[in-house]
Amino acid sequence: MDSRGRMSFTHGRQVRHAVVLMSLYRGDRPDYFREALSSVLDQELPVDIQLSVYLAVDGPISTELEDVLSEFGPRLSAVSRSPVNLGLGESLNRLISETRGSDFFFFMDADDVSLPGRFKSQIDFLDKNPGVDIVGGSIVEFSDASGQARRTTFFNGKGDVRKWLCWRVPVAHPSVCFRGRVFDILRGYPTSNGNEDISLWFACA
Repeated sequence: MDSRGRMSFTHGRQVRHAVVLMSLYRGDRPDYFREALSSVLDQELPVDIQLSVYLAVDGPISTELEDVLSEFGPRLSAVSRSPVNLGLGESLNRLISETRGSDFFFFMDADDVSLPGRFKSQIDFLDKNPGVDIVGGSIVEFSDASGQARRTTFFNGKGDVRKWLCWRVPVAHPSVCFRGRVFDILRGYPTSNGNEDISLWFACA
């Protein structure tokens, strides 16, 4: 089924749909945004996966960001704009509602870069582990000030993720892949005050 609930086939093979959801706001850097989009659009994918990229523009943005958006616009599936800043959770929920029925959801921030094999690796892992609904990975954080990089790891699947959740985030937001059925149950990010990521992980738990 496609993101609107229709069945899709190509060369006799049923197509599965993966969507990337990204939010953009005025504080994002144009050079980082360009690199983030490039890393998403140039991903390696399983042969039966059709990838769509949905972007939420959260309030007014700079001319420089608009220029990057125009450059990549033809390769994006949809751009949803809000005249005011709604916040990350609300912005992503607008996109989730538009893409419900997709098989996989990937999340990216506008200043993050995905390695070329990320999407294929995560889909392959979920295909081999039908009891797993959410998968993430380690991230490398870069400092503009020092020029240094450090690797940060998260929950590795050993032990009880609910206990882990009591003291730190179990999955890095820009590294996550969800099965579509997660959002059939949750309906999106909790919109109460506080950290959207933490609220989401508690809802998942």
